[in-house]
Amino acid sequence: MSENAQTNQRMLLAIVTGPDSENVENALAKTAYPFAKLPSVGGLLRERSVTFLIGCPEDETIELRKLLQDVAGRRIGYVSPVLDNLPMGSLIPTEVQIGGVTIFELEIEHYEEIG
Repeated sequence: MSENAQTNQRMLLAIVTGPDSENVENALAKTAYPFAKLPSVGGLLRERSVTFLIGCPEDETIELRKLLQDVAGRRIGYVSPVLDNLPMGSLIPTEVQIGGVTIFELEIEHYEEIG
């Protein structure tokens, strides 16, 4: 069993949209946190998303959450909705929220590094 298995560890599961995933990966690569990423497609709009599995000491979870929020937080975007009764669609952009991160924090009771 590794020495790290004796400390209070957490695993954060951070689900981000596809366009934000590269920014999150680059930010995590500059830290000492080990992480893995799992791409997926699904949901109502069949959007691409990425789930990051991030290991972190218990006392550093607040800083890690702040980093994720800064890199992949919600922001305002604009889309032009298509209206059925207009031949060319709507030319008036509509404000929408894009991006964001959903975070699950799991307590790690035990882990081993094999190999």
